[in-house]
Amino acid sequence: MHIYISLNACAFFLLCIAAFMGAFNLPAWCSSFFIASAFPFMIFHVFFGSSIGKGKPYYKVSNVSFVFYTVFSLLVFAIIYWKSGLISSNQLVKISFFDAIYFSITTWTTLGYGDFSPPEHLRLITSVQAILGYLGMGVSIFLISLWMQSIKDRATQYYDTQKNRS
Repeated sequence: MHIYISLNACAFFLLCIAAFMGAFNLPAWCSSFFIASAFPFMIFHVFFGSSIGKGKPYYKVSNVSFVFYTVFSLLVFAIIYWKSGLISSNQLVKISFFDAIYFSITTWTTLGYGDFSPPEHLRLITSVQAILGYLGMGVSIFLISLWMQSIKDRATQYYDTQKNRS
């Protein structure tokens, strides 16, 4: 099992690095493919890779891995939008990097204010990011519920220990 987790971690980080480097040098679909391909590896790491040797999942490591992936994917998509430009007022404009981050976050959360829209060649990529956002929100809600359950379990265990001492 340890070899699978090591290979998983290597694949995850290699795909993230490929997505980041590809955002600058390759067509936009390549980077979005790499970052979307890293998602299943991140899920495996979050739910299986962090429990090795402990007997149960260690959710602090899982949360850090998930936050890293989320921030990293938002950054990769922002670089894609920054390089390609977006449509504002019915014309393609070069945007600042902060506008690209803003668009990436609103796309990931599927909020979409409408002040920017993707050009035709980026529409599928924004759809991929929105799907990753849906999946990411589900994972984050699940991780928060697991974290809250572990807090409840520790409080119950502490209460029972104190009760038995009395």
